[in-house]
Amino acid sequence: MDKNRFRRLTEVLKMTLSYYISGRNEKSVRPIPSTAQRSNVPSAKKTPELLSIGELSQATGISPDTIRVWERRYGVPEPVRLPSGHRRYTPEQLRWLRRAAEAISLGHRPGNVVRASEENLQDLLDRRRTRVEAPSDVESWLELIRSFASRDLTRLLREEFERKPAGDFLTQTLSPLLVAVGRAWSDGRLEVRHEHFFSELLQDLLRSLRVSIGLSGNGPRVLLAGLSDDMHDLPVQMGALLTASKGLQPQILGKDTPIDEIARAATEMRCRGVVVPTSLSFSSLELEARVDELRRKLPDHIALCVGWHDARFMRRAPVGVKLVRELQELELWLRSLL
Repeated sequence: MDKNRFRRLTEVLKMTLSYYISGRNEKSVRPIPSTAQRSNVPSAKKTPELLSIGELSQATGISPDTIRVWERRYGVPEPVRLPSGHRRYTPEQLRWLRRAAEAISLGHRPGNVVRASEENLQDLLDRRRTRVEAPSDVESWLELIRSFASRDLTRLLREEFERKPAGDFLTQTLSPLLVAVGRAWSDGRLEVRHEHFFSELLQDLLRSLRVSIGLSGNGPRVLLAGLSDDMHDLPVQMGALLTASKGLQPQILGKDTPIDEIARAATEMRCRGVVVPTSLSFSSLELEARVDELRRKLPDHIALCVGWHDARFMRRAPVGVKLVRELQELELWLRSLL
């Protein structure tokens, strides 16, 4: 090693040792932010109202991939970026996405919905919301939900069920009530905790109602399941209640079930048909591909029905698949299995 290079290395070593022995040079070290400065940096722990993209997806039914595509293509929703680079979303963006999801489920094109102003989005919703009438005492229902009155809600819903056939209960009472709750949630009149509370209460109620009428059924077996990544269990439970009411035997795998498992279970259970509610968790092309894959893996003698929950998001039904857009159509399909 030549003398000049050795001298430079020695000087660097001395400077390094001096830095650690005598303390860091204040001019060369980034100052530690003050408490006030740190408080301005978004943090998942310090701002619990911010949602991760996974939480946003679960709350709205829109897949993380779709949210990212909308962000790149349309610039919305624009996330808050944490220092780590992770996305976080505000309650206002959550409400907007919920309204966008409702508009898409009513048949509007995603591109038109995402580009729409607040006023135009409201017009899209108002034009199609008239198709579903909310219960006349909807505010009374909402107040019971806000007050977490589980006993009163359960009692009133049971009374409605006892007065009507199961199909009418689902279409005339429960479906309009769910629409009203969804609107109140997207408008900020109900919070996430209220929506989750009511959803869990309904699932318990639907299970108990199904058991009360379905144990004596000796008709063909029908399998009900949600596709992988579809985290909505309520449509499966609604379909199962309707299935039991027709004298069929519902076999339930529930939400988030792989296609291979659905096909194998239907075969091993010797089911006459399979019912899969659709979801906004997938794009229309992805949903069609998944349904087509399930149809190919099912034996030809097992009928396949998809839809009624956000069914308008599908452009077409693959060959050999019955696409239903309303619960009444599902009811007719179930009767055809007898």
